[in-house]
Amino acid sequence: MKKHDMKMHNYTVILEQAAGGGYSAVVPTVPDIKVCGKTLKETKGMVTEAIECYINEQKANEPPPNKHLVEEAQNISYLTNIKY
Repeated sequence: MKKHDMKMHNYTVILEQAAGGGYSAVVPTVPDIKVCGKTLKETKGMVTEAIECYINEQKANEPPPNKHLVEEAQNISYLTNIKY
């Protein structure tokens, strides 16, 4: 597949440690995505899955491409507000 056939999505995720334990994550460009998990790894996994669902929902609402198959990819940047 040619590089120009790939559609890249960039998402910034803000991770915070909750006062009562666990972690929360939000995606500022997708206000509907807010997740909470017990561990940082769990929270990152949940937010990644939520972003994938969002992308699939957006693709379902787009007309199909004419000539080229477009591969979806994502790039997630994590901003943390976590005290170690």
